[in-house]
Amino acid sequence: MSIAQIPDGSISIPRQGIVRLLAVLVATIAIGLGCVRAQPVLRLTPLSDNVLWVGGMAASVKEGKLARVAVAFARQQDDLVAFYVEIENTARIPILVDPSRSYYAACTRLAKSRPRRCHPAQWVVDPEKVLLA
Repeated sequence: MSIAQIPDGSISIPRQGIVRLLAVLVATIAIGLGCVRAQPVLRLTPLSDNVLWVGGMAASVKEGKLARVAVAFARQQDDLVAFYVEIENTARIPILVDPSRSYYAACTRLAKSRPRRCHPAQWVVDPEKVLLA
């Protein structure tokens, strides 16, 4: 394969060279895509009947005597699932929200008419410890 430079500054590559170049390029892309594995799809739907849609995300809202709590799925990274959590103090006294004393339980329900099944509660990951580690 010979490459010739034309007087106007452009380069002329023979057709056979272009075909080889494209074949190598296609093969490289095919090999690269063959190594890519699709990630599993995670879909979370709030079990609560009190769901508020904010920015295209479903947020489950629950109000108690001391606070109103809203929780929405944020993202999944490796084996961790992150949530946005907003806690509004509705009491006249200060309340302490301590991640080291917070836990969650993952629950499933196949249909509204069926009871939900919850896994054992697990402690949450303290975001400050992760950021400062």
